[in-house]
Amino acid sequence: MLKLSNQKIKIPHKHPKSRIFLIIAIIIGIANSSFVTILPLIINSKLKDESQVGLYIAFISIIGLLTSIFSTYFFQKFSKKLIIKIALFITFLSLVLMTITNNLLHLVILDILRAIGVLTIGISLSLYIKDFSTKQNIAKHEGFYYFSINIGWLIGPILAGIVAKNFGNQSIFTLSAIFYLIAFLIVLSQEHKIKNKVIQSNQQNKTILSIFTNISDFLKNKEFIKVFIVSSGLNFWWVMGAIYIPLHISNLNYSQQVVGFVVSLGILPLILLESYIGKNAGSSGVKKYIILGFLILSAGTSSFIFLNSWPLILFSMFVLINIGSALIEPLQETYFFEVAKKQEHEEYYGTYNSAKPITNIIGALLGSLFYMLGGIEFVWIGSSVILFLFMTAALFIKNKY
Repeated sequence: MLKLSNQKIKIPHKHPKSRIFLIIAIIIGIANSSFVTILPLIINSKLKDESQVGLYIAFISIIGLLTSIFSTYFFQKFSKKLIIKIALFITFLSLVLMTITNNLLHLVILDILRAIGVLTIGISLSLYIKDFSTKQNIAKHEGFYYFSINIGWLIGPILAGIVAKNFGNQSIFTLSAIFYLIAFLIVLSQEHKIKNKVIQSNQQNKTILSIFTNISDFLKNKEFIKVFIVSSGLNFWWVMGAIYIPLHISNLNYSQQVVGFVVSLGILPLILLESYIGKNAGSSGVKKYIILGFLILSAGTSSFIFLNSWPLILFSMFVLINIGSALIEPLQETYFFEVAKKQEHEEYYGTYNSAKPITNIIGALLGSLFYMLGGIEFVWIGSSVILFLFMTAALFIKNKY
């Protein structure tokens, strides 16, 4: 997959420099959603055990965690433009090679490289959007950024379902690679003069060991921990939904096209609501939206276990549950940028962003455990309880900073 004066401002989609990053966000959204929609089906076909799909995702997410932790060091050493170019090329090349291998070990190695590239691209784009924002309009800008990503997620799963049904599941690697190549060529063709090309750190000696000092300082700030928890909660839902919604639909003997169609429609609530939420939360505060979002996610997830006999209603709930996601997604990074001082934005962003791979690891492992204990129904029951706990934690965040 991860914003919000009476004063007239330059919003990103109208800014001549930032508009290109929103275009890239759409393209990356198509590439990632195509890949993620069919990946659980590919892994399940190779491992022959649905509980092991979560273990595979957890392993890949460990790589994402390390990437996120060490990203601060590399963003302090190199410009964002250089980093995003390298990351786009590595991701493209990994996907191309994945299309020509049937060896599981080779696939895992290439997927590790892809995961590193994808997470690095996401961090780079978020920091670029921040560059064109002020504290007053960051929520609105983030809203447009996530709106762009979600346009891609609306298109990608439908394409993935059609391509996978007609050319086989592994053809998705080729589809995703094509869009990463397009994004890479766009970046190569553009020149962007960003003032802070390299992150300016408060630490004079930029060493690998300084990363652990960064993590320690982050954890000493109670408000940073609250931000981390909010981001973790939404990402927990994303990983559970990304793995088990496709598997649930497939278990009901529906095709890849149906999987893609349902996943795609699930993005509509985010597209329709995120911009509105981003604008309003900038003036009214983030707390009530985040609490309500987690409540909807918890209640919606628990409803899945009662709907197997009514597939159309079940598929509709797979879509409608993301009303809850739409209330949280455009606000999670806004919350971080509001809490952090301006000089802390980029220095601690990598540590904050590690919430995604950490939750991917924990969520995938829990999903596997739940599945082994009681099948897909227990996955949804366990997820509902955990999402309710995240809602409870959200009661303690401040409304505005």
